[in-house]
Amino acid sequence: MTAITLKTSPQIATPEKWEKNTFSSDDMWSAFQRGEKHQQKKQEQEFTDKFKKNLNKAAVLSEAIFNTAINDYSVDIQKAFLRPDNFENYEVLFIVSSNDYISPKFSDIFIKSHLIKSEFNDKEFHISFRFMPNSKSVNFECIYSDGYMFEYGKKVD
Repeated sequence: MTAITLKTSPQIATPEKWEKNTFSSDDMWSAFQRGEKHQQKKQEQEFTDKFKKNLNKAAVLSEAIFNTAINDYSVDIQKAFLRPDNFENYEVLFIVSSNDYISPKFSDIFIKSHLIKSEFNDKEFHISFRFMPNSKSVNFECIYSDGYMFEYGKKVD
């Protein structure tokens, strides 16, 4: 049995008794690395596109609840805060005037938000809506620190 030995050089050498074909191991390694970089860029772009699509969807659904409450039910929703948990899960916190929060008409908004959630949630997108009454003790800095990085609506006193 004949032993195969490799010549030592900065590039991978052709083993003795072997012929070099069109591609060397360096060529194959280089092609692999280029393919890996291409795949990484492709995955990053897919992630970015999905995140933008889902973030926009969450914003549109939140605005629909916000504006429906004000325009159709005369419920004073003062602010909406949107928090992406990851590129599929989103939470929205609505600040409602304390008088409207305890009024019977608010239950219609709550039901409407549940219907929207049921209609649009699937395996690639999930949104949840939370409501809380406004008061002087609401600490907006805590809301921001909880990750609600986007806000929509009028300035709250």
